[in-house]
Amino acid sequence: RDGMSASLTHPGGLALPPSRARSVRRPPARARAMSSESPGASSARPAFSSLPVLTLPPPGCSREAEAAFAAELREVCHTVGFFYVAGIDHIVSPATRQNALAASRRFFAMPQEKKNAMDNRNSPAFRGYVRLGAENTAGLPDLREQVEFGVEADAPNEGDVSENEKKEPCPPYARLRGPNQWPNDADCPRFREEISRFSDDASLLSRRLTQLLALSLDLPSDAFDFVFGDTPNVQMKIARYPPTTRGEGPAGDDDENKNKVGGE
Repeated sequence: RDGMSASLTHPGGLALPPSRARSVRRPPARARAMSSESPGASSARPAFSSLPVLTLPPPGCSREAEAAFAAELREVCHTVGFFYVAGIDHIVSPATRQNALAASRRFFAMPQEKKNAMDNRNSPAFRGYVRLGAENTAGLPDLREQVEFGVEADAPNEGDVSENEKKEPCPPYARLRGPNQWPNDADCPRFREEISRFSDDASLLSRRLTQLLALSLDLPSDAFDFVFGDTPNVQMKIARYPPTTRGEGPAGDDDENKNKVGGE
């Protein structure tokens, strides 16, 4: 199972500046009865059998349509916490998504030694390839291989740092900035091109969702712009979960679903 995910982050906190520090209305908690299959579960957490799908308002939609989506988004974030987004073709086109998935499959099909040449331990910014089982959760190896990416940036150059800057403590997040590692185009054609395009478009989608999240809290749509600024630290990974015996993988993967596409 291959997957891609992208996130929009910033090292700063989400505290609003004084100019925006006004009361944020919270919707009332909605208590829902759990199904009989979940005995003892808190009634404050709703039962669900699948993740909800939210359809993004189209470009040029009315304020009423935007507000309706924002209300639905707020409800889902409060009750479920995860969701799928549909109606994104005008931001991340089907061709961009399919090309990025095809590029990721070409990468994982490369010989192991080619992938190892991009080992993320070679990167001070933790960019690059993470081999199968290298990471763990609760003491057990994660049965996936992945490639980590971020905003493309030059590695810090000591010669460009002034004496005064050298005396200032380097913020921890600064080490997450730097160049990505990419495979040779002869080994994995168009990989950098297709993955970069997807990452750029996914960043725009993240921005749009951030605006709608602000509206869902009765804030102006640009309420969080000061947090991310003009150069947000976009992080992305592509991951592959190889087929395993049922019960061994992250979600009991088996041969029947090895070709399904999903995200982390």
